[in-house]
Amino acid sequence: MLPLHRGYDLAARSYRLRSMAGNVMAIADDVRKCVLFIGHGDEGNFKSCGTAFLLGYKGTTYLVTARHVALALGDDPFSFRLNLRNGLSDTIHHDPLGNKHEWFRWHVPHDPTVDLAVKPFNFAFGSLGYEIKALKGSDWILDDVKRAEEHIGPGDLCYAIGLFHLVQGTRRNVPIVHTGRIAMNSGEELVPVEDWTGQKETVDVNGYLVELTNLEGLSGAPVLVRGEFHVDEFYTHSGEQRGVSVTDTRLHLLGVWQGSWNHSIHDGRRPLAIGVVVPASELLKLLEQDDVAAARAAFDAALALREAASLDSGKG
Repeated sequence: MLPLHRGYDLAARSYRLRSMAGNVMAIADDVRKCVLFIGHGDEGNFKSCGTAFLLGYKGTTYLVTARHVALALGDDPFSFRLNLRNGLSDTIHHDPLGNKHEWFRWHVPHDPTVDLAVKPFNFAFGSLGYEIKALKGSDWILDDVKRAEEHIGPGDLCYAIGLFHLVQGTRRNVPIVHTGRIAMNSGEELVPVEDWTGQKETVDVNGYLVELTNLEGLSGAPVLVRGEFHVDEFYTHSGEQRGVSVTDTRLHLLGVWQGSWNHSIHDGRRPLAIGVVVPASELLKLLEQDDVAAARAAFDAALALREAASLDSGKG
């Protein structure tokens, strides 16, 4: 019998459990297809420097990453590497200064402490041979209502999917699934992190703390979490237990990986096995920001390309 994390309903003979180990916890390969790498160079000499993922919202597909990744790229030319269905990859080169479209730029939150950046990225991936899909925002984004309904909080299993720079992939992107657990909910306390703008030593941010180890390059990755799953016991007429049935719940986008938490520890600064995740609710605010909404309208009018293939949020 599985160990319990939640209460036991005697009448319904039903357990409401937190996410735990087991085959039902595996991440479907389809989910990894929303991730791509940002860097420099082309297919034969590509060097990744960060992670991004695709999210569909109100008919527009967005490239999402951490704000500090976009700031580090600056106005210099850079590349997106996307996987192809033929087992190889392709790079899309982008020169910010040579861009003729105002809407095709990074959009960031008005709040300077929110480490997020989005860019419209509505290309017909399927017809162009790319093996990439977008999370469908309305189904995936974890808002406060969903978090309360599924009792998501400390101890729940979560996954960050992105770049592991020691094995980035030679011919194509190889997103790695990092696994950890929520250590602290967003909103409980502001978290002091290193100021990525360099203006201060630290800045206080609203975010989840997640026990998860990673190396540089995961910044901008989607962090997914499972809510509860249900274990129902079945009994014979004589009262003998016959078995159990497990029903897994959907994955949700918990937020965007900001980075490992650095903190002063006696002998200097070193990374801890805890990371900061920008809440998905902050991403939703950014997508509803006036300048982003205006750019979305201009983008749709200018391109009118098909939305990227969407993932069914029930997968995973």
